[in-house]
Order: sequence, then C-alpha cells, then structure tokens
Amino acid sequence: MNVFRLSAVLCCGLSLCLGSACATFGVSSSDDEDEEEVATVPVPPEEQEDADCALKIEDARYKLCDDPPPTLPFDHLQRAKDTWRNFKDRCPEQMRTGLALRRMEKCIDQIEATPSLYDDAVAQRRKAGESKVEAIKATPEYEQAARRLKRALTAIEDASWAHERAVQAGDEKEERFQAALWDEAEAQYRKARQSIEKMLTHAGLELEDGRAYGVW
Repeated sequence: MNVFRLSAVLCCGLSLCLGSACATFGVSSSDDEDEEEVATVPVPPEEQEDADCALKIEDARYKLCDDPPPTLPFDHLQRAKDTWRNFKDRCPEQMRTGLALRRMEKCIDQIEATPSLYDDAVAQRRKAGESKVEAIKATPEYEQAARRLKRALTAIEDASWAHERAVQAGDEKEERFQAALWDEAEAQYRKARQSIEKMLTHAGLELEDGRAYGVW
C-alpha cells in the first residue's frame, strides 16, 4: 500500500494526519484505485503528536495484519504484542492514538486465530481463568465499569465520525467541538478500562487476555 492509500484508510476511519496536514480523500472514478483527490486542512499543534503516533500505529497494524509475509515467522504474534505495548507506552493518551491502539488489538486477535500460531499454553491459561472472570463479571463494580466502557465506545464512534465530517466540510468550529467530545470519550474509556484491568490483576489474570475474555 502506498502512502496515499494508507492515508485514505486512516482518514476515513480515524481522521488521522500526515506531516502537518490531515488529508481527506475521495476515491476517484478511475479504474486505477491509487488515484484519489486530496484536500488538506491544518492540524492543531497540540494534536500533531497524537496524529503522528496514530499513523505509525496504523502503518504497523497494516504490515502485521493486512499485508503480512506469506509465511508468518514464529515470533509474528509476539512482535505484534510488543509493537502494541511500545506504542502504548510512548504515545500520548489522546483520541486518534486510542482508536488506533484498539485497532491494533483487533489485529493481535486476528493473528492469534491463525492455526499455525496457536499457543496451547495460552489457551490453557485462559481456560483456567474463566471461573475468575465470571466471578468478576458478576460484581456491581464490573457492571458499572462495563456500562461506562460501552457508553464511551459509543461516544467515540459518534464523535470520530462527526469530526471526520467536519474536517471534510472545512467546519473548524465543529471540528474542534467534536475533537473535544472524542478526546473526553477516550478519557472515559481509559478510566473504565483501567478499573477492569485492576480487577483482573487482583484476581491474578493476565491483562493481555482481557479481549479474549470479552471484558473490554
């Protein structure tokens, strides 16, 4: 995928940015799928690191899941997990990065489902932890955090798409408004997820198993 195709994917789903400008694309009617119309709008300086990080995450996700090598190396899954962890540790906790990291987590799920990379030890560990997870899910604290998580994800979806529409329309006031809503929703998501992570840790469960258990 060339840089324009990658950027098109990002902007459509993430309102992400290249360099100092965010590119919004409309696919041309040409048979050449690489031909696209490009319009740019400035990115606020305070959002640039978030935009740059999200683009790097999405680029890594694409190489790992959308365009992997024909024969996956034995450490493909571990490299995906390490990539996610490295970006999470060094990127800002902002709206675009949060969304890109969750897309990377889904990429990890996709890799784990590959038969050749099946890890029997991980499967056994997760099966052994199922009773603890069910006990956690039965608590009022988890139910409250899960509701908060669901509300945040819904708000993120609504605000991210509204933000993209505002970018495309050149409506800077609406763009800033939706960006603020999106960023706040991401903050609420992080708080809810951190609450659930504490419950898993307290029960002696691995955080990387959270998605497999369906707790977020």
